[in-house]
Amino acid sequence: MNDTSLVSVTIPVSVTSIDPSAFSYPKKTVIRGVRGSTAESFANEYGFTFVDITNPAEGIALLDGVERIVMERGQTYRAVMEYYPEDTSDVIALTADNNKVSINGMDITAKAAGDCVITAAATSGVTYEFTVQIIDAKSIAVTTSPYKTNYILGEDLNCDGMVVTVTFNDGSTKEVTDYTVSGFDSSVEGDCTVTVSWVSANNITLKTTFVVHVIDTAPKLTGIAITTPPTHTTFERRASLDVSGMVVMGTYTDGSQQPITGYTLSGYNALKLGKQTITMSYEGFTDTFEVEVVSTSVPATGVSLDKTALSIAVGNSVTLTVTVTPVTATNPSVTWTSSDETVATVANGVVTAKKAGTATITATTVDGGFTATCTVTVTGAVDHTPGDINGDDTLNNKDLNRLMKYLAGEDVDVVEAALDLNGDGAVNNKDLNRLMKYLAGEDVEIF
Repeated sequence: MNDTSLVSVTIPVSVTSIDPSAFSYPKKTVIRGVRGSTAESFANEYGFTFVDITNPAEGIALLDGVERIVMERGQTYRAVMEYYPEDTSDVIALTADNNKVSINGMDITAKAAGDCVITAAATSGVTYEFTVQIIDAKSIAVTTSPYKTNYILGEDLNCDGMVVTVTFNDGSTKEVTDYTVSGFDSSVEGDCTVTVSWVSANNITLKTTFVVHVIDTAPKLTGIAITTPPTHTTFERRASLDVSGMVVMGTYTDGSQQPITGYTLSGYNALKLGKQTITMSYEGFTDTFEVEVVSTSVPATGVSLDKTALSIAVGNSVTLTVTVTPVTATNPSVTWTSSDETVATVANGVVTAKKAGTATITATTVDGGFTATCTVTVTGAVDHTPGDINGDDTLNNKDLNRLMKYLAGEDVDVVEAALDLNGDGAVNNKDLNRLMKYLAGEDVEIF
């Protein structure tokens, strides 16, 4: 009563009666208690903020374990947190270690360039830190000129092909497309300076320029060339010619270059095996490129592995290289199997040792069913860093986040030998609690 400095009080469910005058300042004091208890009824009746502690959080992390976020000054980022357990009744509050950002609930707005450490704290007391790097747009530049830089009188501006790049105070860059252009005038012959403007997230307008030329008569085509070949140059017999990805540029009397469309193609025979020269024609000019037509089916005749036997330790992986003969086989795909997946598993040729023992890895061709085998002998446990759940040789919140997902039944990769942190032979919430305490600097031992 009459205590102006009281900001929070936790009242257990065993309390069944609270005098109306017990706490004097509803706007200053938060009451923490169990849902449905006397504490909640009292808080609701007398206007106190109530925080439910029925199911406290044991761990929190930014979505996907992110620890560093890059933002432009003026941008707003909404922090999305993951909880363990997921049905916790806790709420999270964000605080910053400086005034380079402003925080409104879970929204973080960048105010000044630099780094800021954000702490997310749950009502249970668990915390998670991540860093916000705030960058400032400093300049823009036209890093690739438009295809068209020469215009005849009265022609409209065409910015196709132009690339505009923003440079930030940390030296990083990004291409932007939400720019505006001004100053173009094709009513008068001569050089014309065009201004490119771009507005940053903090509402600062940055500008740059490029020059185009206005002439009285239209330039004439002097030649064409294939500057980028087609994506596909090998086709099965009877397949249609596909020139997607091909870029053709025309050169004009004023020295400018522009993309050419509407050309014609000749010389392709879908029934003739071997290499063929294709001619591209446009307004009397030509250029050529080469394709090859191959047999529609070359069957596999065998398969082999680069190893027929190997020995690896528990937790380690070895990649087997498979060769399907002939090398021109139409379908060189294989399927992989292990005779005992409790000893060793295999995926796309990568063999991973699970426990001591022996297993046979088999590669089978999809075409023809030819097989090749490798005998794998798995030896005892490999050395590991206790608690290094994700195997990057570093203990941090990423390992905590990975363990939380593993216990929740999500399909994540883990170093199994590093899961049992208290040495009791089981992997459960006790190990999660042990890792949280260890990362918080408490004097606990992990195995």
